[in-house]
Amino acid sequence: MTKFVKLSKDIVGFGTMRTTWTPHPVTEAEAVKIFYTAYKSGCRLFNGGEFYGADHLNLKYLQAFIDKYPEIKDEIVISIKGGINMQTFAPDGSEAGIKTSIENCLKYLNKIDVFECARVDKSVPIEDTLKYINQYIEDGKIGGVSLSEAGAETIRKAAKAAKISFVEVEYSLWSREILDNGVAEACAELNIPIVAYSPLGCGFLAGSITSAADLPEGDMRKHFDRFTVEENVTQNNIMLDKLKSIATEHGLSLPQLSLAWIKFHNNPSLEDHDKFPQFIPIPGSLKAARIKDNSDIKNISLPVFNEIQNVLKANKVAGIRYNAAMQGHLFG
Repeated sequence: MTKFVKLSKDIVGFGTMRTTWTPHPVTEAEAVKIFYTAYKSGCRLFNGGEFYGADHLNLKYLQAFIDKYPEIKDEIVISIKGGINMQTFAPDGSEAGIKTSIENCLKYLNKIDVFECARVDKSVPIEDTLKYINQYIEDGKIGGVSLSEAGAETIRKAAKAAKISFVEVEYSLWSREILDNGVAEACAELNIPIVAYSPLGCGFLAGSITSAADLPEGDMRKHFDRFTVEENVTQNNIMLDKLKSIATEHGLSLPQLSLAWIKFHNNPSLEDHDKFPQFIPIPGSLKAARIKDNSDIKNISLPVFNEIQNVLKANKVAGIRYNAAMQGHLFG
């Protein structure tokens, strides 16, 4: 049986991808400063990836952060996504694939509290993949295991084979599939938290990206249908304007409203509260002011939450999350 890294109820997370998986990565010194700003702002879960940028920069930067501030090592949880064939970029949950991925991560990062395969390898039973990961947990080389973009059936199978620390999935005002496909329900039943990555819709819910022209050259979002198909952008901006109005009315910025909406899912006053798992958003940013603001997640009332819900019901999000090729690896 695997060990279990338990996340506290009110933990705030930080996504580190933007520091390295970009055409213009920040320097190591800048990354360490960014991570420390996140820590000082209250973030305790740091989410990284083996494949987040060339030359394993993400792993190196996280290790540099730990090296500079060793006194906080036991206060933070570092979660690393791997299990990807670095040549084909396809999921690899085989014994050889897991061994290659974890041992590669451990070359650069000596603290991995939670390891997860970035996508489910549908060619390998999840129970087998977890068995391979568990060997490293038993050997004390990593702390625990989580899942990423797993479907409800996979989550239930996994929970019988291992103690799952959390399930990581994209969740935001414009990515709510888990409420309909059984993922949120399965996590609630099994008392598994959901770590919500891209809680600001890959930047769209920050309000600064209204068309593909706003994206810099080389930005991976230029491959995503919601950012590049003009009719999708037009329709989604209608929803965005209505959400902006609610935010302004209640003295919040659009990012604050977006994060507060996710946080409200943990509120006992929410109808059918017991049907929702714990949600932990992990926004990421390179700007100190934005990091501090995102980490201080505001509270909203039930009436405000319902206002938002009404907008979501009346305005269907246009376009799939990524593109046709990438969608096939979701909810495996």
